[in-house]
Amino acid sequence: MNKVELMGRLTRDPEVSYSSNDSAMAVARFSLAINRSRSKDNAVDFINCVAFGKTGEFVGKYFTKGQMMALSGNIQVNPYTDKDGNKRTSTNVVAEEVFFTGGKSDNANASAPAMDNGASMDGFYADAEAADDDLPF
Repeated sequence: MNKVELMGRLTRDPEVSYSSNDSAMAVARFSLAINRSRSKDNAVDFINCVAFGKTGEFVGKYFTKGQMMALSGNIQVNPYTDKDGNKRTSTNVVAEEVFFTGGKSDNANASAPAMDNGASMDGFYADAEAADDDLPF
């Protein structure tokens, strides 16, 4: 079983690109800073994440640096050869579901669609817009 659940703050604005094939799928790359819960020295892990398709579009549109995010997904390890011919691996968390977390101050700058806090983004259509009056924050 390969299942990951994370909650942390975005270290930078998500970078969204689109695949070059006919379907032009969105690919959002971002990093989460996650506090180690049992660390006496307040250590932080920086986890590289990627989201595809509608989830990637959503992340790029509604999340910014410093905002709290929770996600569920899986770990993906990809081998590659660098420019010097050395074999390397990259490890990413592939986000399948993305959630808003934190309070109103964390989400004050986001103009997200109206939904319950912590609602799943799975199946979200990025072109769905909500009026500002309908926002929960």
